[in-house]
Amino acid sequence: MKHHKKKRRFDKHSRQTTRKPQQTQPLQSVAMAASNNDVIIYQSEMDYISRCILDYKNIETGGQLFGFVTLGGTPVVLYAIGPGRHANHQSTFFNQDLDYLETVGKRLTEVYGLQHIGEWHSHHQLGLSHPSGYDARNMRTNVEKLGLPQFLLCIGVCDNHSSTLNAFPFRHGEADYQEARWIIKPMNSPFRKVVDEGLKDILLHPTTTIANMRGLKTDGGKPDYQKGYWLQEKGSGLVLKGMLDYVNALWNAEGKVILDSNKEVHIVTQRQDTETDIHFGQGFPNESPTVMQGDKALGNTTEWCYDGDILNAFKHWLSIV
Repeated sequence: MKHHKKKRRFDKHSRQTTRKPQQTQPLQSVAMAASNNDVIIYQSEMDYISRCILDYKNIETGGQLFGFVTLGGTPVVLYAIGPGRHANHQSTFFNQDLDYLETVGKRLTEVYGLQHIGEWHSHHQLGLSHPSGYDARNMRTNVEKLGLPQFLLCIGVCDNHSSTLNAFPFRHGEADYQEARWIIKPMNSPFRKVVDEGLKDILLHPTTTIANMRGLKTDGGKPDYQKGYWLQEKGSGLVLKGMLDYVNALWNAEGKVILDSNKEVHIVTQRQDTETDIHFGQGFPNESPTVMQGDKALGNTTEWCYDGDILNAFKHWLSIV
């Protein structure tokens, strides 16, 4: 007598139910994209803060930062606000308009799902680019008292033409703080346009229309210059160093190279006890650099004579400025 084995019936559904459930883990690129000493911000928000700072060149101003914190503890700034109508601007301190903060902050949290992750204020032209003793004590007290894992404080300074912004995360249980590096995403925040439109009846915006943020401490990556900018050419970095060396020798100075928010390079130094800014615009070297000493423009752009040798043209031009 033959015994026929009973065939087991399988289909795609029964096969799926016999598998062990998978355990998913966060992508390494998400969890490890930035270190604990980095702050991520979108270019639109950096520019917005620059415009706010330049609205008040001789007095303090400020605002708040909204976004989220990554799994690795890195703050991500998605939306920045400036001062409210009744904010208190003084030469050595700033107090936000609390009604404005409460109204806007509540909408940003409830409607757009953003968290209040930090604040910023400027020390205008005082030259203090880090938290004051009062700033640090106040931040530590609030972090500990409110039981926050961390809170971000950004300090801005400016001159008559440009601004900069430094980031300082304050963390629960840590007595000291360190300046963080910026990771700047070269695009508009996905929240900037939609929030501006959605809250247009209550938001206040800076009157300064052109941002100029420079001297930022970034993650040290290769600068992302605009397409066609002269520093994209091979060997141009050595030319820039040669120009910096010439400036320092000619004016007996210690200049530095900075990159502004338009991704254009400046050589900044002191000349006759006044900050002097040599700006290499998008049209350089076919167009002359510009020189500002304080509020005064120096030199004559018609004297610029470029024949293919940038360094020699620069030396000749600067010697008659």
